[in-house]
Amino acid sequence: MPEQKIQNDILGELVWNSKLQWWSNQVEIIPGNIVNLSVDIDDTEIPACHSFTRIQAQEINLRRFAANQLLERYNKHWNNGTEIDCLTFIELIKLVSVHINTDGSADLFYDDGELFGGHTIIISIDCNGACEDAQIAG
Repeated sequence: MPEQKIQNDILGELVWNSKLQWWSNQVEIIPGNIVNLSVDIDDTEIPACHSFTRIQAQEINLRRFAANQLLERYNKHWNNGTEIDCLTFIELIKLVSVHINTDGSADLFYDDGELFGGHTIIISIDCNGACEDAQIAG
């Protein structure tokens, strides 16, 4: 059976992943930063497109949110004797994957820049684009 694909003006060519039950693609989220994108699409793809463009526009603010949530934890428990500031934290982490849910909410997965021993930083945003949580996983 051939791969199922759909073309989207904003999300590009999405390929159906039957094992994971979502559409996926690699896209440039900001200049020079290609990320893995996965999308749950129900009856409409509009929430996914809105979420993606909002994430593109707000990506620096999403990293700032992660820094505001996790910098103190890094400086108290993870640093090697040298504390860092918010700007350094923001510059070290890099978005690697985005999963957009049917309702437009999303989880963003960041490379931690070795701040937390290689653990992933996950930022959850709601369907309106508001940051809900930033946590360390893995």
